[in-house]
Amino acid sequence: MTFDKTFNLTDVHVTAAVYKNVALFNSRIMEHSGSFGAFFLHGNYDFRVFSQFFKHIPLEFADSFSPALGSDKEKAIRNAMAFACPDAGMLKYKRDLHINCVNYHTDKIGVPYSPKMRLLSAIFGDNDLVHSTGGTDFETRLELAYREMHKAAPEFISFFETHVALNKQIGRIAE
Repeated sequence: MTFDKTFNLTDVHVTAAVYKNVALFNSRIMEHSGSFGAFFLHGNYDFRVFSQFFKHIPLEFADSFSPALGSDKEKAIRNAMAFACPDAGMLKYKRDLHINCVNYHTDKIGVPYSPKMRLLSAIFGDNDLVHSTGGTDFETRLELAYREMHKAAPEFISFFETHVALNKQIGRIAE
């Protein structure tokens, strides 16, 4: 389940929940269809307000499972989810990870364009690590990504392991 503060209606903020509905399968894209969940209307946009909202989630899932929750770069939402739902898995978005990797290459370690593109392709391209299916497929693609890192930017390995590889391995990267 993901949450995003999508728009303001004058002084009112609207935060929408979106989830994959396992009862609906779209055979054209071979995935479960996305559906809207709850809409949260609120006046303030801060950690305290979101914490009050998210504290209800564990109560709703108490007898079934611990949900996986996510949001993009909305810091107040992400911090409130982690605070109110400490047992929930926290999803990362592929596009945000990609942007963070590009920024790290450009702003922190200064990797030239061509090696940076090869490395990002190994992680986020057509036959990339992020789209691996797990098991040996994940291990093979991970090894390819490491080879590219050692050639292009060894100083990127620590960032990669913390922000990309671990999240992929435990299934916490969402489109």
